[in-house]
Amino acid sequence: MDADAFIIDIAHWPESELPLAGWYGQPMTQAQAEALDRQARECLRRRFPGGPPLRCRLQWLIARFWRGREVAAEVENLLAVADEPSARALVLLVHGQLLAAVRLQGALARLDAGFALASSLLNPEAYFQVLKRHAALRDLAWHALPASPQDLASLLREAAVIRRLRGPGEPRPRGTEGSHLDTLD
Repeated sequence: MDADAFIIDIAHWPESELPLAGWYGQPMTQAQAEALDRQARECLRRRFPGGPPLRCRLQWLIARFWRGREVAAEVENLLAVADEPSARALVLLVHGQLLAAVRLQGALARLDAGFALASSLLNPEAYFQVLKRHAALRDLAWHALPASPQDLASLLREAAVIRRLRGPGEPRPRGTEGSHLDTLD
């Protein structure tokens, strides 16, 4: 999914159709982030019964992140007001994906927490897609400072190279152990 398509698509999706298995961490240029920010602010200014839709707030979060702004407070606010497990899962997954796109520490914890909430809501195909994606991302090294943004395909290619170089018996990099224990219940 390219960033231009993402800007258009998320604006028109009903909240019930924001896929939990989607990838929202697609890097954006400053111009794309500014366009998404304008679109999000316009959406946030409209009057909605019950407040602005989650998609508007996620647009604003994503735009702020790619404009280099701090988003932690907005993430915590979204988590506090999210009344459905699917909304909480989506916020955690989106935040984790944004952090993953720049290889920041904390990405895996957010992805694990989001997946734990989303796992019972995903169809089997989506469940295994997300599970496999998160398992692959564990092979990456994570940093305290942001790295150059990478799209999902690039992150997965790099993780595959690291996995091949590391070999099957060697442990993963420190700090990439998962907290999610897969169950069949």
